[in-house]
Amino acid sequence: MKCLPICLLILALLCCAVAANTQTNTYILNGSARQDNCNCYTLTNAANSQSGSVWNSSKINLNNSFDFTFDVYLGCKDDEGADGIVFILQPLSTSIGAAGQGMGFYGVTPSVGIAIDTWKNIDLNDPYFDHISIQFNGKSDHLYDLAGPVQASGTQINIEDCKWHTLRIIWEASTHWLRSYFDNVLRVQVQVDLIGTIFHNYPMLYWGFSASTGAYNNLQKFCTALTPSFTTHFTNNASCVGNSVLFQNKSRSFAPLRDHYWDFGDGTTSNANEPAHIYSAPGLYTVKLVETGLDGCKSDTLSKVIEIGDYPVADFEIFDTCSGTPPRITDRSSLKIGAISQWSWKLDGNIVFESQSPQLANVPPGNHRLELIVSSNDGCASSAVGRTFSLRPAPVISVQAANGCVNVPVSFRADQLDTATIITNWSWRLDNGEKSSLQNPTATYNHPGYYNVYATATGDNGCVSDAATIPIFINKAEANAGNDTVIIRNQPFQLQASGGVRYNWSPAIGLNNQAFANPVVLLQDDATYTLSVTTAEGCEDEDVINIKIFRGSGIKVPSAFTPNNDGLNETIKPSFTGIKKLDHFSIYNRWGQLIFSSNDFFKGWNGMLKGIKQPTGVYVWNLKAIDYAGKTYIMTGTFTLIR
Repeated sequence: MKCLPICLLILALLCCAVAANTQTNTYILNGSARQDNCNCYTLTNAANSQSGSVWNSSKINLNNSFDFTFDVYLGCKDDEGADGIVFILQPLSTSIGAAGQGMGFYGVTPSVGIAIDTWKNIDLNDPYFDHISIQFNGKSDHLYDLAGPVQASGTQINIEDCKWHTLRIIWEASTHWLRSYFDNVLRVQVQVDLIGTIFHNYPMLYWGFSASTGAYNNLQKFCTALTPSFTTHFTNNASCVGNSVLFQNKSRSFAPLRDHYWDFGDGTTSNANEPAHIYSAPGLYTVKLVETGLDGCKSDTLSKVIEIGDYPVADFEIFDTCSGTPPRITDRSSLKIGAISQWSWKLDGNIVFESQSPQLANVPPGNHRLELIVSSNDGCASSAVGRTFSLRPAPVISVQAANGCVNVPVSFRADQLDTATIITNWSWRLDNGEKSSLQNPTATYNHPGYYNVYATATGDNGCVSDAATIPIFINKAEANAGNDTVIIRNQPFQLQASGGVRYNWSPAIGLNNQAFANPVVLLQDDATYTLSVTTAEGCEDEDVINIKIFRGSGIKVPSAFTPNNDGLNETIKPSFTGIKKLDHFSIYNRWGQLIFSSNDFFKGWNGMLKGIKQPTGVYVWNLKAIDYAGKTYIMTGTFTLIR
């Protein structure tokens, strides 16, 4: 409530005065109140120091229950908006409408008021939020409330929001419960014998609304609720032609409705509360509803489109194919009104798919029957339509092959495992760049590795088998008998062979077992052995090792060399006899700079240092080596580089 203290004096004067009344057929208007249309009224304009009230001209009997629903509008001003509206029950007068914080209720006795207060008056113990309470006998101070105050809205503090809100008031005569709902949420309630406690056993009362403004104001209105609404018992208000459509009345009104007017959009009407109607043809029909309240007010016209669909026609084509390949299906179903939204396919009597394009995989060979029922988005279902089709059998094959060797032909074998067809064509992909149409081809592979070979077969009915795949491994034998070596006479020496799974050394002289990969040899004289190896795939290869008997050792280094690109004496390196290991062979120039070093028996110096030819002159060398008898050689000398 927004009002200065002087408003209390104004209220007292106004309560004693008789305002100029404006009378309609059903309601009595006082003060600033005016009728906006048949069922809507303005109580105060957005102006200071106004008061208005609207009263139903007929009393109600509190011995009977009532359920009133209203739409209330509290204005658009929040911080500077005042004061609020009150729904009042009182037996004596219909001219109330005081200005200020009393909201036309203050001082009225006996009375009961459901106050929706939008201003905080500290002297009346108002809370800071817009609130609702149940008050009595014109007492505006919340110390005397029958219920409340609580926040008027269950979701927001401010209800001066330029929006209409729903106010529902219920009186249960048998149980003495008075309840008030705001925006369909119960906000305040009290159980009290209104007739005996408040109204001194007098049950006949006027009901109405009052509102006021003071130093602050708001546009404040109410309407006796009269909002038409309906649904049907069909989803999305859609049905099929020939079906009975039940219209369910969901209209909202402040009291029971008096009359109903239905226009079904096909030239027919009805005055029933919840009529049923059958449309004779498919189409889109605009249904209209107008309601008339007990006060004679007519609602706005509500229009909704009802879709009455026709029944779709199911149709499709299906084409024969080979087993393992889903048959091609073309849906040709049709519908005039609406759209097809559901497909139900049955294969040999069993539901298999509910999509427009089924994939019939894993269907066995033979003759089959496919049926289709389609339904529209209106729920209209077609009759079933069926088509037969055939899945021709495809040959069933297997392939075999063994692993092989490089450059050795590999044989492949294919067999037919069924008798349903006669194979007329074979097709091989041999994974070496070649193909074959033979049933049992051969192929040669030039490189070792893994290959994936597969074959298909075509039957006399044109169907192609699944691909039969076989992986093969192509190996290459590489015999390795080890490096030529020198051994000591009558001393055991173990050979080291690799490259296969089976081995054979030849000749057998001096060997403890010629079939071992690593036999032990014991020799008196030099010998040459040939090693033969065989892989698991049967691939074969040979290698030779020369074995010399150690008869003494020695090292010689030339005294000069001529690196002049004539092909003679281009490098300088030691020559070795009976030497098992070279630790190093190193060369230094006249200034002691190391210019070459190697432990390779076969590598020598070419007279270059970092790509630069070294000058003619004398150079120093040293080396360290070990012979087969374990003797160590440490030697130093000089040689001359001649250009």
